[in-house]
Amino acid sequence: MGRHRQFAQIESKNAVLLGFPAGYNREATLVLRKTGAETAVLLTVTDGVLMCSDPCEVLVRFDYEEPTTFPASTNYGDPTSPLFISADRRAEFVKRLKKAKRLVIEAKLFQTSPFQFEFATAGLKWDEAM
Repeated sequence: MGRHRQFAQIESKNAVLLGFPAGYNREATLVLRKTGAETAVLLTVTDGVLMCSDPCEVLVRFDYEEPTTFPASTNYGDPTSPLFISADRRAEFVKRLKKAKRLVIEAKLFQTSPFQFEFATAGLKWDEAM
């Protein structure tokens, strides 16, 4: 018997131009996935490879507050893997996200400079369990 999952997600307002061979703009998607008592926070870019160095971190700005660094991780070896906000700061991220109207996440994609994806989080549909 499978476990019930709930999702909330939103597309970025802006897009990154991916170079050859992709050669087109791609938005990021921020996903909150709740399975049982655990909520995962994922960042994905369709056809883009999110890069993570050691330590793996992303720069995040909620509304117009000072940017904050959050630890993150990927499934190493899987080029289509999303970037996950690490468990030790996940609850803080979700709490601040629920209050924010705007979110900016800076992430590095394969063969690009770090790019800032902007999200209008007021449009994020929160499930009552989130």
